[in-house]
Amino acid sequence: MTSQLILTLVQILYFYNSIVETKYFGSNEYYWTARNKLQAVEQNMHLGYQLQLNDKEIIVNTLLMDAKHAEFNVGLIKPVDFLPSMNFLKAKPLIENSTVFQIIKKMPKGAILHVHEKAMVSTDFLYNLTYIDDLFICITETDEISFKFAAEKPNKSKGCDNWELLSDLRRNENNIEELNAKIKSSFTLIVEDPDAVYFDINQVWKRFNSIFNTVHGLLTYRPVLEEYLYQVFEECVNDHILHLEFRGSLPEVYEKDGSVFNEEQLIEIYLNIIKSFQSTHPHFSVKFIFAPSRNINQKVFNEKIALFKKLKALNPDFMVGFDLVGQEDSGNALIDFADRILKENIDFYFHAGETNWKGMTDENLFDALLLGAKRIGHGYAITKHPAVMKLLQENKIAIEISPISNQVLNLVKDLRNHPAAELFSIDYPVVITSDDPSFWGAIGLSYDFYEAFMAFTSYNDDIRVLKQLAINSILYSGMSHEEKSLAMEVFNDQWDSFINETINSYS
Repeated sequence: MTSQLILTLVQILYFYNSIVETKYFGSNEYYWTARNKLQAVEQNMHLGYQLQLNDKEIIVNTLLMDAKHAEFNVGLIKPVDFLPSMNFLKAKPLIENSTVFQIIKKMPKGAILHVHEKAMVSTDFLYNLTYIDDLFICITETDEISFKFAAEKPNKSKGCDNWELLSDLRRNENNIEELNAKIKSSFTLIVEDPDAVYFDINQVWKRFNSIFNTVHGLLTYRPVLEEYLYQVFEECVNDHILHLEFRGSLPEVYEKDGSVFNEEQLIEIYLNIIKSFQSTHPHFSVKFIFAPSRNINQKVFNEKIALFKKLKALNPDFMVGFDLVGQEDSGNALIDFADRILKENIDFYFHAGETNWKGMTDENLFDALLLGAKRIGHGYAITKHPAVMKLLQENKIAIEISPISNQVLNLVKDLRNHPAAELFSIDYPVVITSDDPSFWGAIGLSYDFYEAFMAFTSYNDDIRVLKQLAINSILYSGMSHEEKSLAMEVFNDQWDSFINETINSYS
């Protein structure tokens, strides 16, 4: 909170007390004066309200706010039509027709700081990978799909007794449309009635985890992995993103002949693709957060920490931190690994508070703070813990908010009820990110920015919120001070271009 804001609050309180003391509390004059001042004070506490708009930004802001108010007013008349109140799996095509979304889509958004390696790309691209030669498919008795590239038919493995060459299956299948629809649906959570199918959080997480298993064999084939990563970077740039920090577990990557790459070699693959992409997009940068499963024992955890430190020493600019991932409610708590974590001088970016429980799973927030997390993934339960909330704000530890993920994975139904709405009201250190966009048919950050802007802000919150979110994503990134300075220069140039292009297109 700025000193000017504190001064204004003091003035309001003094003014309020003077009303009471002089017995003019019921006066119309004092009521309206106090009401206007109180509204102004609260508005100035909101995210982004310390930014000043120039004349051109004001023009674009008018266009944006006209579109925003129109959507709010439709929702007021018919609440069921307000898009952030719908499950994203149903609302997505409607969002794409929104004028607000179309403006946000063209806007530079800074950085993605929380996304997982196997769920970063468009669903259509994932599906098209299944037409690559020598891809075998296995459909289990429980109707789950696995993939594997091989020079000859793979041996039986757990759950997969019968591998078939997918190209042969497509050629011989009587109902090819049904097979292709089945394959495509195996990559996403999209169903006709998500509220009925995913009736509780455990049910949707079960399906969510099965998608990771399905894409594993597809994306861990070295040639596909390289093509996949390049596409991820392309889609980021197309969505006006200049920096990416993705989380991964460094899975075993294989060749068609069965040979595999170790973790050091996998990092080298990553770096080669990044270097290739940067040859034509020099201002795009990438960092990596090593993120094994939280469902590991102490021995494996120690091994993962040792591996991270080894890889960090070899690739200090790329390997920025360590995390543990997976459903918090059913996984190990951070406190289980606290003794070892306290011995380490490395950067942690912990998932914590991705839960609706209080006094249970959400206590990972205490540990994330005390164990020195640089950012906190999700932090959905943060407003239930005012002391933790205050300390995170004072120490400028950002919360990575993933609106669509939190809704689709059954933490909240109507995004207006998301706790981030409170964080936006007090200019809290927050960033908006996308988590696993592939699995719900999203791309980049535009969809999550739209949901945040329409659900977490007030009727009068404007383009400054969006600009501040983009700035925050750079300020709270794992980039060095020099890299952040360069990224801010690039962002400012992109922002100016966006403002000019928007004015030209709408005029």
